[in-house]
Formats: sequence, structure tokens, C-alpha cells
Amino acid sequence: MSQTAVRVEEEAPPDTEPGIVGGRGNRHVAQPPRRVFPRMEPRAIVSRVVTAIGILALLFVAYELFGTSIGEARTQTKLLSAWQTQLQTNPNAVPALGDPVALLEIPRFPSQDVVVQGVRSTDLQKGPGHDPGSPMPGQVGNAVIMGHRTTYGGPFRDLSQLQRGDSITVFTAQGRFQYTVLSTRVTTGTPLIATTTELGYLTLITSDATFGGSRQVQVLAQLVTQPLTPTSEIQMAVGAVRNGSGADPLAYAPVLLWGELFAAVLVIAWVLYRRWSPWATHLITSPILIALMFLLFSSIDRLLPRTL
Repeated sequence: MSQTAVRVEEEAPPDTEPGIVGGRGNRHVAQPPRRVFPRMEPRAIVSRVVTAIGILALLFVAYELFGTSIGEARTQTKLLSAWQTQLQTNPNAVPALGDPVALLEIPRFPSQDVVVQGVRSTDLQKGPGHDPGSPMPGQVGNAVIMGHRTTYGGPFRDLSQLQRGDSITVFTAQGRFQYTVLSTRVTTGTPLIATTTELGYLTLITSDATFGGSRQVQVLAQLVTQPLTPTSEIQMAVGAVRNGSGADPLAYAPVLLWGELFAAVLVIAWVLYRRWSPWATHLITSPILIALMFLLFSSIDRLLPRTL
């Protein structure tokens, strides 16, 4: 064998291709490193759960103080426009629950609020509510109007500051009516005065404490002018006054429903966060969690006193 043949044989390429990462012939392609999470101790888990509950509580307080007020302000603007239109087109229409029925002005504050018909939670979220079991303002008897003190704009926030002799003005489809404050007191819900067939009175009701609703602030005012005779029979407002300040018993079911869904989605988000990209996990789960949190807060709000 010649020296040339031996040299060519020595320079021949090997049988296997070089192990270049990502090369065509490499069977072991490099994989991205997996995210490794340290094992959490029970104390750390409890700490994070308590922190999450605290954050949710703070968010709920912010929702009650600011979120509800923003919604009430928008609703009041729409109600004022609807009430003005109603006065021009059909002033004698019988108002349904939640519809505007009057405009309340208290010069001492000063404040101006559209009053809706009804004292349900959904009614008082729009503004002060007229008790359907009492006569309309300006009529014979004791007209009862309830309103929030802290949440949903707090239309009756300064109600306890009213003094004897202060004036209250109420505009309805029947005209303008002036009242003079007789007394302001804190009570457990007993009406200040029974319905009368001779004089006209107005009772304004809200919660006593800023963050509580066990007692009520009630302001009694007397109509200055001669009251009008109502077209329908006057009903006692005792039941509506007592029940109107309580919580909504039908709200327990949605609280459990939205609470369970929120907890389930939160657990799913935690699992996905440990397996997926953090940005992808936040993009998918954050809108769902925010929507469920809003629904949960709205349901819990119905368990609070209606005039809080």
C-alpha cells in the first residue's frame, strides 16, 4: 500500500457527526430549564393566606368607600334627567320601585339628591329611597325617606348635624314643599311619630355610626304649608322603617357562589403560575379574578345594613 493511500485513510471523517447542540444529527436537543420552586412550609402557607385575606379586605373597603360612590354619582345624574323628563311628559305616572319620585334639598349641607321609590338594597344604591308604606312628601301623614350614611355617596352623611329649625325642601310632581326640623335623635328603629290624618311630616333615616348600622339617626320635620290629601289610603310605615335598615337575607347564596368560584380560580391560577409563564398566567387569570371579586363584593355589600 502506498503512502498516499495511507494518508487519505487517516484523514477520513469519523462515522458519527460531532455532538453540536441543536445539530441535525444530535438526538439530545437542549431543553429550557424548568422553574424550580422551593417547598413551602406550613407557616409560610398560612402567612400567605392571611396576607391574601388582608388584601381582599382592604380592596373591599376601597370598593365600599369609593367604588360604590362613583356608581351612585353616575346613577344620580341619569335619575335627575329621567325625573325632569317625566315631569314634562307624564307627571301623574305611578312610580315603580327604583324610579325617581322627588328631589331632596337640605340647605345646611348643602345637598341635592334624587329620591327613588323603595327602600330595598337595590333602591338605596341609587340614592335616598322613599318608603312606599308611607305617604309621599307634601301629603298628609309621615313621609319616610331612608339613605346611606357612608357608602354609595353617603347622601345622609351629615344628617345627625341637622338642628331644630333647619329647613328641608322636597320637590315632587305635586309641587315644592318646605319642612322645618323638629328634632334629631338616635333610635333603634321605632318611628318618631305615627301617621296622622291632619298634619304633614317628614322623617329622614340613616345609620348611626359611620361603619355600623345597629342604630339609626332619625330626623323629624314638619311641613310648613297645608298638606295635600293623598289619593290613596295612607299606610303605616313601621314595618318598612324597621326592615329597611337590615341586611338582605337573599344575599347569602350569591356570596357562597361567587366566593367558591373566586377561591377555585385562585387555586387554578396558583397551579398555572408554577407551570406556565408568569405573564401568560396573569393574562389569562387576572380578568376572571377581577370579575369574580367584583361580583363577590357586590354580594357581600347586600349583607351590610341598607343605610350604612
